[in-house]
Amino acid sequence: LIAINKYLNVAHRDLYRRLFGKRGTIISIMLVWLLCFILDAPNLAIVGYSEHKFVSSSLHCQFILVEHWWYNVLVYSVIAVIVPVLINVVCYYHIWQFSKSSAHMRSGKVSDRRRAEQRQLLNSLVLIFVAICVTWLPFGGLLFYLGLDLDYAYQIPLPIMTLTDVWAHVNSSVNWIIYGLSNTAFRHAYIMIIRAMICRKLPNHPPVENSIAPATQPPTTVPHPDDA
Repeated sequence: LIAINKYLNVAHRDLYRRLFGKRGTIISIMLVWLLCFILDAPNLAIVGYSEHKFVSSSLHCQFILVEHWWYNVLVYSVIAVIVPVLINVVCYYHIWQFSKSSAHMRSGKVSDRRRAEQRQLLNSLVLIFVAICVTWLPFGGLLFYLGLDLDYAYQIPLPIMTLTDVWAHVNSSVNWIIYGLSNTAFRHAYIMIIRAMICRKLPNHPPVENSIAPATQPPTTVPHPDDA
């Protein structure tokens, strides 16, 4: 969904505004959760096709592979890993093509600063895509191999299975670092957010001039001549 959102925002701004307003964003989030629920529904106790269980190789509770290899490959390798990776490939490729053609068409009108921003954007997109492939494809390959025959799990050392699982989920925690390292605009935004958080925690002392109560100020009335 994030890759689709980025692609529409770059290449189809009008469609992006119609689909990803406040209402569209809420609906998109609900659809993502609904799809995840449908994908995981066979593991629920009410369905009973599989189950959730603590797995020592991944050190967390997760789905359990079943005896039917076609189900394991279809659900956990194709739908859960390969399809999302392919969507990212298509979206990021079209973003790169659109940015490249846009920069070429306006080569005489685009400033050096704008060209640098476009290069940074492309670098960020390439690095994000590479991070997705490097982290998730090994995990998808492992699920595919184990899904063919559950006995294959005895052929793979436990540390490799654990590291592959952890490595895949690391992807979600490195994207913001990649954006910060490869894009100046994101770096400045991070700095502004951190400064705002720090300044909000500092004690807010009132100015010195406001600390004097009006009652302590000397009277400013001019004496009448008859009072002299």
